[in-house]
Amino acid sequence: MSGTGNISAEARLFMFICGLLFLLWTISELRQRKLLVTIASLFVLTGLGFIWFALVPNLFDSVAFAIGIKYPPLLYLILGYFVLLALIGNLAARLSMVDERCRRLTEELAIMDTMKSALENQLTKQLPHEDKSSLGAKRSNQILDVEQITGLETRDVKPFG
Repeated sequence: MSGTGNISAEARLFMFICGLLFLLWTISELRQRKLLVTIASLFVLTGLGFIWFALVPNLFDSVAFAIGIKYPPLLYLILGYFVLLALIGNLAARLSMVDERCRRLTEELAIMDTMKSALENQLTKQLPHEDKSSLGAKRSNQILDVEQITGLETRDVKPFG
């Protein structure tokens, strides 16, 4: 029982074009750095699978019968399931890494903000008390000094969101 491949030439051509377009899109997105390499590799394998199926559909049926699957389209479903499972696993791992990185950056930002506040307080204590009109100018000079000391620029700090 080695499948006869009842797939029409039009369907095979359609599968070939879909696989080729998917492959070209993936490579284009990867070159523009819009797609992660691990995800792109899964997409490339999927596009090549479409092309391979279009060129040699009987091979898929033969493999399905050889491993004991009596209904060959079930093999496509199983392969698709494993590709999606790999994609979900990869995205879950990436999400965990991004979450950890975000937590670490938030902690570092809080530490820098505390250091900046401490330096501003220290500079405020060192200034002699003068009239209130010159205090605004002194305050902006203090902020500039703190920015020079810490390397932080308050105008470059943007809120999350």
